[in-house]
Amino acid sequence: MILAGMRIQQKIYILLLIVSVIIFIIFRFPYREFIYENNYFDFYIADVAPNFWAVPMYFFFKKSFKKSPSNIRLALGSFLGLVVYEIWIQKYIYNATLDYLDILASLISSIVFYFLCEYLDKKLHKTNV
Repeated sequence: MILAGMRIQQKIYILLLIVSVIIFIIFRFPYREFIYENNYFDFYIADVAPNFWAVPMYFFFKKSFKKSPSNIRLALGSFLGLVVYEIWIQKYIYNATLDYLDILASLISSIVFYFLCEYLDKKLHKTNV
């Protein structure tokens, strides 16, 4: 089995990565299309959810390695990476626009998942897994 030689901490982060990818896909495709097609106002959730869920995907992917960067580096890296994407790279993508709500969602997500990973790391470290 692929996961046999891994620590429980790595397995937990791989499971969280899979869950966050599934949530990202749900918000990015069926949910967003449903909201846009029916002209519902969902308080911009359909617009910002992909940026919000990109952060935990990055966090959990990097945390699933044996040696992962510190949580603060992950938070700063994910936030700054998404800001660069939002400001510079989206200029070259068809129908993409600079959206400050996406930047705000990335910031909030970076903060939330920083603290969540800090909590998980402490809990998992106490159990020596």
